[in-house]
Amino acid sequence: MSEQLAFLASYENFKNYSTCDDNKNRLIILKFTATWCGPCKKIQPFIETKKKEYPNNIFIAVDVDNDHHQALCNNFSVQAMPTFIFYKNGVLLHTLVGSNEKDIDSKLKELS
Repeated sequence: MSEQLAFLASYENFKNYSTCDDNKNRLIILKFTATWCGPCKKIQPFIETKKKEYPNNIFIAVDVDNDHHQALCNNFSVQAMPTFIFYKNGVLLHTLVGSNEKDIDSKLKELS
């Protein structure tokens, strides 16, 4: 999840990725994170569990300190970590800030 992905370089690239045939009707969860962020590290084992529980969803970590991701961070107005963006078929469904497992789980159940 931490590898640099070309579609994260701009919002337009991400939107095209989110609406391509392979990803149609799949929930995409962007986790805006940083290596220095304690809550981001703490929530990661929970996210790994959810990736297994929801194999059809796409979970992507976006490193806010990576210059290649700044346009995406700015587009989603990310100001705190972790921030989770729930996206499907080119539409922003929900933004969740923080590492509350119950809130994340609830959104995954609702939107998946």
